Amino acid sequence: MDFPELRERLLSAPVLCRFDRSEAEDLVRSARLRAFRPREYLWVAGDPIPGACFIASGVVRAYMDGPSSWRATYCLLWPREMPAASILQGREWISHAVAVSPVVLATMPFEPFHAACLRTPQQARQVLDDVLDRAGFRYAWEMHLRRLSLRRRLHKLFRRIARTVGTPTPEGILLDFPLTHQIAADLAWVKRDHAGRVLNEIAQDGLIIARPRFRWLIPDPERLRWRYQSR
Repeated sequence: MDFPELRERLLSAPVLCRFDRSEAEDLVRSARLRAFRPREYLWVAGDPIPGACFIASGVVRAYMDGPSSWRATYCLLWPREMPAASILQGREWISHAVAVSPVVLATMPFEPFHAACLRTPQQARQVLDDVLDRAGFRYAWEMHLRRLSLRRRLHKLFRRIARTVGTPTPEGILLDFPLTHQIAADLAWVKRDHAGRVLNEIAQDGLIIARPRFRWLIPDPERLRWRYQSR
């Protein structure tokens, strides 16, 4: 499966920007691209890490099993991001990863990727710093969300998802994939009933509109920003 436009977009991934353009192009050409439907698993804990992985498109929820079957979100992965663990050859995934939206995963063979990383000591340090910095930013964003009220949390999540993978329409931005109350609850670290109640409140205010098959229309994502700042 090939996605020429996604391969071109991958060249702007922060980690790949550390390489020479020709070197980055070679790595992107070597990548295997695989598409996943919403709610389909990209990997599960214990699977071998097959190569240097990048989220070419879509949003992914990584989580770990917790007590009483609680599946706590570990982090969200956004387009052009690289899971930090995927630089480790011969290791296994420690978390599960499931597609929130349609996702394309790019997997590069370890050998050429590591060779490019280790071309010089400075290059190796820069790539490692970028991978760890991005991981730190993701976890800091997640911790920031957890400190907000659930309403503010859902505002921010829906706005970012709309900006990242939403489909523009004359009526607004459509999240054209199933985003159920349970999925929203998983993203926001709460129980389904709690998430459903708050989503209904947001919908009553006209900030989001429920569509058939668990789709959502967001008339104006900027109103979510305004509401987030004012509540």
